[in-house]
Amino acid sequence: MIIKRKYATYGQLNNDSISREAIVGILKKYGTSSDTINYIVDSYNPIIVCNTEMSSGIPAKAFEEIVKKLEELDDTHPFDNGMTYRDVSDVRTYPSRKGAAAVQVMYSRKADMPTRVVQVLAFEYRNGVTTVIEPWDIGGIEIV
Repeated sequence: MIIKRKYATYGQLNNDSISREAIVGILKKYGTSSDTINYIVDSYNPIIVCNTEMSSGIPAKAFEEIVKKLEELDDTHPFDNGMTYRDVSDVRTYPSRKGAAAVQVMYSRKADMPTRVVQVLAFEYRNGVTTVIEPWDIGGIEIV
């Protein structure tokens, strides 16, 4: 299933050579330690790119550049996570502040396998009609 890289986990992007090369190259450019680089690109890293916090060890400027590069890659080389809705084993819903919209993050969790994002969808209820909208970046979530 095609998803935007900013909604994938760093672990998922480790399996996409184009994404991995971009992330590692940018982290090296900003002098990130090899331990931090290895942590970020570890296949079991459950951090969603758009949910990256300071505790990840990624310098702010590097993170900004990573997000920009991943957006460019989405336009030129869409990211296929190799999953379908049949892989979904958990869905988390995050309502908007006003409650008229929600983002749903669909995960795959299988024994002895890393957590993976299957898809991120957002929808809005307005004037009696529910429509699919562009998801927004969600912060402060944890997938464990």
